[in-house]
Amino acid sequence: MDTKQAALTDAAAPTDADTATIGGFVARRRVLVAGISGTAFSLLPLLGGRAHASGRNNPSTATTEPTSGSDGSTVATTGDTAAATTTTTPPKRPTGDDMVLLSFAQSVELTIRDLYDVAIGAGTFKDATLEAVKAIREAHEAYAQSLSGLLGRVAPNTRVDELFSSLEKGFSGSESEVATAARALENTAVATHSGVVGRLIGIDGSALVASMLIVEARHATYLATIAGAKTLDDELNGDATALSPSDYTAK
Repeated sequence: MDTKQAALTDAAAPTDADTATIGGFVARRRVLVAGISGTAFSLLPLLGGRAHASGRNNPSTATTEPTSGSDGSTVATTGDTAAATTTTTPPKRPTGDDMVLLSFAQSVELTIRDLYDVAIGAGTFKDATLEAVKAIREAHEAYAQSLSGLLGRVAPNTRVDELFSSLEKGFSGSESEVATAARALENTAVATHSGVVGRLIGIDGSALVASMLIVEARHATYLATIAGAKTLDDELNGDATALSPSDYTAK
């Protein structure tokens, strides 16, 4: 994630003015990151707890207390002072259900990449803005490749054609129109991946998708400014509906 974030910042800063501007966008985005339904930061203790959990039983502790019998003699009685507790360490590798969710996430990333290709190919963006948009496009491609590496042979490595077709027109207009469409798509990706993280069992998949959605939230704020957002509240508006695999035809 750090490498991709650095690529975005470097590519978007050919001049001092542009560096200061885009740096401001990233700084403001950190505010949004802290409030993405608590997902990004609340995930950290969750993952830490998973990583350090161990499957062990706490044996009950027997205590012996003397009591008096009916004949006046002393009788020992034994009682449990601690209940047995069992914890189970979650797997690092994705489970079967994880594979379905991660496969869909990969197809979404490839769809986003291809939509940016439409805008870049049309010459919609210029100069420093173009370089920043290219870096965003490359980040989505890198995320898809990372998911492919995690999934192995079952990785779909294809975009969601229905989603691409429904959004393609929005990536063919003016700079402001395309930035608006791209911002909405980045926020949709954040909502989608937040839902995915909440359902994943494997540690590796959870960590990867969480790192993706944080950067995509920053993408959305930068694009909001290009689209003409005038206030901080407008820039940080991340309202979006998550995508679901059930909404699209499986290949």
